[in-house]
Amino acid sequence: MPPSPANHRQHSQQQSAPFEPLRAAKSVRRCCLGLALALLLADAAWSQVINLSALEAGVKQGDVKAMLRLAQGYEIGEGIEKNFPKSNFLYCSAAQLGDVQAQFKLGWIYANGRALTRDAEVAAGLFARAAAQGHEESAKLRNYMQTELKIRINPKVPPCEEPEAPLALQMSRELPAGATRLPAPSP
Repeated sequence: MPPSPANHRQHSQQQSAPFEPLRAAKSVRRCCLGLALALLLADAAWSQVINLSALEAGVKQGDVKAMLRLAQGYEIGEGIEKNFPKSNFLYCSAAQLGDVQAQFKLGWIYANGRALTRDAEVAAGLFARAAAQGHEESAKLRNYMQTELKIRINPKVPPCEEPEAPLALQMSRELPAGATRLPAPSP
């Protein structure tokens, strides 16, 4: 005869009683692992906040890795507020120092016109510089732009414009040699 539901519960509780400490231990272990993971993630977020000043100091000293890391932070809003002009400025500064990844990234920015005027010639030139240093993706993009799109390569790295610079100062950097004043605005 099968046991009644009440007897079955009592019987299963008696059988599971020796396993209660094991279940409790597993529960505690899961909780501790979750807590440890949360602490690691919080520590990583806290280190981002602390490293911001270190990255800015590195940028001032000309540290290309700091420029790239801070540019990426501004680009995707990692640990700081998104700011494309600052990101572009930092990528440009690193590209002028010859960093291949910055040249590729800045080429991509100019090809797509992200927070600046789109310029395919400048983009192709930046891809060409990065390709000359062995960057394969840049070589593919340079070749595509030259052969398929018939774009001329501008070999100059564009001037980096600080996002906080007044517009008149930014424009004066683009004046031809010998020019002494800004062109009059067109009506």
